[in-house]
Amino acid sequence: MHVKPDNYTLSSLIKGIKPHRDFWNQNGKNTDCTVDPRVSRVIELVDKMYKRPNDFGDKPDEILYNCLLDLCVRYKDSKTAVRFFDQMRFHELKPSSVTYGILIKSFGLQNELNKAF
Repeated sequence: MHVKPDNYTLSSLIKGIKPHRDFWNQNGKNTDCTVDPRVSRVIELVDKMYKRPNDFGDKPDEILYNCLLDLCVRYKDSKTAVRFFDQMRFHELKPSSVTYGILIKSFGLQNELNKAF
């Protein structure tokens, strides 16, 4: 029996990803979280949800994107968070107050207060 992954499955998978200690470069600065192969794989799955919806239980929703944004917070990668946010809006998913809160947290952790406002 084949179980189709859905938003809940992928959200659970994303919540389990923790940055490796060696993710940050030698200067202690973080890099784009998509260089982590686990994150890249999740992004591929989300893209496939749009391209081949019959292979999945549903299309990405706001909660799945919130999990992706929160993943960016864990990696201190606000640039990728903005990319996910833009992708979310491109697919006409309405951001909630939770979505905006995660973005504000991401910018705050990077001392990008102008962007947070």
